[in-house]
Amino acid sequence: MVRIAVVQTLLFIATVSIATMFAGTIVTQSTLYAQSNADETDRAVAEIDAEVAIINDPAAGTTYDESAGQSTLYIKNIGRETLEPVALEVVLDGRYVESADRSVRLLGTRGDHWRVGTVLEVTIDRSLGTGEHRAVVEIHTAQDRLTFEAG
Repeated sequence: MVRIAVVQTLLFIATVSIATMFAGTIVTQSTLYAQSNADETDRAVAEIDAEVAIINDPAAGTTYDESAGQSTLYIKNIGRETLEPVALEVVLDGRYVESADRSVRLLGTRGDHWRVGTVLEVTIDRSLGTGEHRAVVEIHTAQDRLTFEAG
């Protein structure tokens, strides 16, 4: 009789241990899944709230400085979210502009956050030939284009 009681007690302890491990795994995985969904939601909100506009006047002819071999773009944050300038992607005439080939400066603000309503000055070190050129900027799926003349 004692032997049956010991075996049943051991089986009960094993069953409770397995159930506890299973419950712990479910709780851990649920927490990871919830955090993943929260991160994805934050990214989606940033994409929705991001909006930029290139405010250069292409008719003024000041976008490209032939003597310096530089193009300067003025990009305004017109969305509803503060943006990170390092996340900005720039393409000039169909070629990606590496961060080493451009300089970025926030105008009218301190710090490194691109707040709503502020302008980012992007200077691209790349010589251009005479004719029409196109610049495209993108950040968090928001993009704008500028077509300008050089030469």
